[in-house]
Amino acid sequence: MDKQLLPKLEVTKQLSYVFLALAIISIIAIDFFLVMRPQIKTLASLGKRIAESSGGVKETRDNLQKLPELRQEVVQLKEKLGKVENSILPKDEAIMAVDKISQLAIRSGVKINQITSLNNAEVKVLGNDQGEYFALPITLSAEGGYHDIGTFFSKVETDETFMDIDSFEIVKDVSASKRSMVTATINVFIVKKK
Repeated sequence: MDKQLLPKLEVTKQLSYVFLALAIISIIAIDFFLVMRPQIKTLASLGKRIAESSGGVKETRDNLQKLPELRQEVVQLKEKLGKVENSILPKDEAIMAVDKISQLAIRSGVKINQITSLNNAEVKVLGNDQGEYFALPITLSAEGGYHDIGTFFSKVETDETFMDIDSFEIVKDVSASKRSMVTATINVFIVKKK
């Protein structure tokens, strides 16, 4: 072989290695940018979705564990709602409130002198899809001991029938040392169902 040809062959061999290396680097770069990069982005977004889903699964498990407690709470709330609904008199039974107030006064040691339901004087306090709710004022004048009157008012406010004391005035009875005269307006809440 020719001695001049040998260095050219080695340069050509080295150039072919350089071109081969550039070709490999180009293929790797093309593969990364065209094939691998979109797949990496997809995998990254899948990682976020997996984290969100696992958080949702954990929350669902927690909620499933709370389900018996929530069911029990629903039952308790339904019982409370039933009690509240039963404590509001239907409009056609509003006259029963006068009897109820009289019974509470007797049990408290208070003597009612006069009690009057102010018919057609009810005030609408709420309306919803179940019906309309009214406050029916009942006025009374009575006499009793100061503590008896306080007991009577307490029983009115805490009775199962929904009532409240709207206004009252207590005056000392000058003819009897331990007696007081009271005038009061008691609101009884009634409902007119739809």
